[in-house]
Amino acid sequence: MKLPIISSEKLGWDNVRFFYWQSVPAHFMDMDEANAEADCKQVVTIYGCSDGTPESGELHICPHGYPSRLIQHGFSLFIIQIVPSFLDTIAYESGYGQIGAVEIKHKAYVQDAKLWQLGSWMLEEVRNGGVHGTLYRDSLATMTVLHLLQHYALMAPLDNAPNRSTHQQIAEVIQYMREHLDSDLELTELASVANVSSPHLIRLFKKQTGYTPHQYFIRLRVERSKVLLQYGKESLKAIAIQAGFADQGHFTRLFKRLTGITPMQYANELISRR
Repeated sequence: MKLPIISSEKLGWDNVRFFYWQSVPAHFMDMDEANAEADCKQVVTIYGCSDGTPESGELHICPHGYPSRLIQHGFSLFIIQIVPSFLDTIAYESGYGQIGAVEIKHKAYVQDAKLWQLGSWMLEEVRNGGVHGTLYRDSLATMTVLHLLQHYALMAPLDNAPNRSTHQQIAEVIQYMREHLDSDLELTELASVANVSSPHLIRLFKKQTGYTPHQYFIRLRVERSKVLLQYGKESLKAIAIQAGFADQGHFTRLFKRLTGITPMQYANELISRR
């Protein structure tokens, strides 16, 4: 059996597991549901296939086991496996009913840009060794399950209106983020601050701010780094750690992604204005 070249196995991804092959292993072409591995029958599996062109992304959503020879040979392949207990928990917290009550539709040859993007983000994160941390991992997993529930569940959610003011809830979460910028926060931790479920927090947060909790958290870290850069007393490595980034390279990449310039360029601009 050909092992995946990229896997989340060593990164502690327990709720959602990710695997990637540059070309489809031969054993997938010969596998049918009768011969599928036992543990694969217990998960919802998403197969993403591509021949390398942007428009070729093709997904198979399989509630039970393998997609019965639907995967084409010669394509690259990623697999997302969603643990049933995690799916049940997110479904329950999202108002889809009792634990075990939700069923995901079997869909083949799906063109779903959002789901493909989530798979691509997972690939990038696993390839980089989980550099973005626990909150990002949790957010990707939760958003993937939410997308499945919203578009591929066999039942619609029940009404699940919040009990408190959305503005107050999000303000409390943001304040908590500001106080823990150097911590590897978990999505469940932030959800408990707002006294809502993790999936509900993502929906509330995005509606209120336009960003997911992880995206907003990164923006807060970049803002702290700007303040530290203004003092001009610390090295970029020290500032990266104080602002909560994994290392200087991680800091530089995300800073440039949000501002369009590197931290060094930003510091030089500050000096030129004085």
